[in-house]
Amino acid sequence: MKIITLSEEEFNRFSNNHKYNTFYQSSDYAEFARENEQYDVHYLGFVSEPTNTLIGACLMLYRPLFWGYKYAYSPRGFLIDYNNSEIIDDISNSLKRLLKKQKFVFITIDPFIVAGERDRNGNVIQVNNNVNKILSDFKRNGYEHFGFNILNETLLPRWNVVAKLNRDGRTIFNSFDDNVKE
Repeated sequence: MKIITLSEEEFNRFSNNHKYNTFYQSSDYAEFARENEQYDVHYLGFVSEPTNTLIGACLMLYRPLFWGYKYAYSPRGFLIDYNNSEIIDDISNSLKRLLKKQKFVFITIDPFIVAGERDRNGNVIQVNNNVNKILSDFKRNGYEHFGFNILNETLLPRWNVVAKLNRDGRTIFNSFDDNVKE
């Protein structure tokens, strides 16, 4: 596993076509975090060796802490196949080595692992039976699960409404009334 720096365009191309793509793993969110939350931004790619195939990516937001140390946050985690334990292991180990060299104390992720899907009436229409295995894979790699929040106890909400839209985010945002944008 090799970690590379992606350009904003490369990251967007990968992210826009990924199964777990969300607004939180976009250059638009990176710009928001940079301007409003004073984060610095890196776009990382995860490349399998020896094929040099891009198998994952993530938006990495980071800030200084103290004495040159930093912390990182990857909103909605990594854009990877969470059902592949080997990928979780490889990325975790490679990322730990890289971040340690760069004086990062910790990384926070809140991966977009779909536990189930509901229809508009709240009825369960699909359940992901691999959730416990995925959580176990992360725990084995040193991540700590803080439980399933009820409301908004974490940085991002647990529940997400997913709507398929045919326009880009900026066009949609610009169509909002001014008092909604504030």
